[in-house]
Amino acid sequence: MKVRSLLQQLIVFVIFTGVFPAFGIVIPSSTTAGAISDINYYLAPYDTVKNGVNLNGVVLVGFGGGTFCSGALISPTQVLTAAHCFGSSPTVNFIDSSNNLLPIVASSFEIDPDFSGFPSSADLAIINLSSVAPSFATIYRLFTGIYTNGATITIAGFGYSGNGDTGATTGGGTRMVGENSYDTNGTFDGLGPTLRVGDFDNGNAANNAIPGSGLGLPDEVDISHGDSGGPSFYNGQLIGIHNFIDCVGTGSCSSPPSVQATGAPNSYYGELFGDTSVDANATWIQSVITPEPSTWLLCCGALALQAMAVRRRAKRHDSR
Repeated sequence: MKVRSLLQQLIVFVIFTGVFPAFGIVIPSSTTAGAISDINYYLAPYDTVKNGVNLNGVVLVGFGGGTFCSGALISPTQVLTAAHCFGSSPTVNFIDSSNNLLPIVASSFEIDPDFSGFPSSADLAIINLSSVAPSFATIYRLFTGIYTNGATITIAGFGYSGNGDTGATTGGGTRMVGENSYDTNGTFDGLGPTLRVGDFDNGNAANNAIPGSGLGLPDEVDISHGDSGGPSFYNGQLIGIHNFIDCVGTGSCSSPPSVQATGAPNSYYGELFGDTSVDANATWIQSVITPEPSTWLLCCGALALQAMAVRRRAKRHDSR
């Protein structure tokens, strides 16, 4: 069975490389100079806007049995998320005006055909909803421009939380948002040039995982368990889908740059995060996206006008 094979690939890769799928937003610690350590600052309830992006289209994707990821609405009936999340058909949950979860079950889903097991530069899936998303939900445009490493991105998701000193320690299910930047691509960690990679800084050069990158933003965050499939935004557009967390090199985390001396990556300061590039995979995404109803109306209207013109020409021809 294909799903079982993908899950087996995921388990084997995690054991032998130390790279972990991104399952939550981990916030700065109060020990970091200039950090905003109040967790309430990062909460993203209904109608939250961050850097010009309304987050009502950032969704919780549930797979049953407590397993969940995050995702982003890209058409009235479709959600973009991570392929490595899948083990069963999901339910997509929007946050309504009462800050309750509004579920819509999936009718089907499609995995990027270039996805070959976790991690992958094509770690993407599109969920087809069984009904149209609520009218308040934001539909995000895909980024297709030029991104300069170090520019601020907006990161959102429903994953576990904690802070950079302790790593992810609390359960997920609450939408959160913060900032970071991409500093390099996946070749830095041996994972391919079309992945976008950044690090989680605390202002200490010893914990700066990517040489030459900045030492952190005041509200810099990292992704963690439960954020897989969640979005990153740049200039108001969807630029990346959360893929993995990792340390420099493979195997156990080392110190420095990670503040954790041993063990698996858990979104500590000095660790890496990776996003699947939306623009690098735009051809497949756009081939699957269902046009908005207004687009269909325009197309149908144009076809109707064309048909009428043909009939008029035929009548003129017959009258001669």
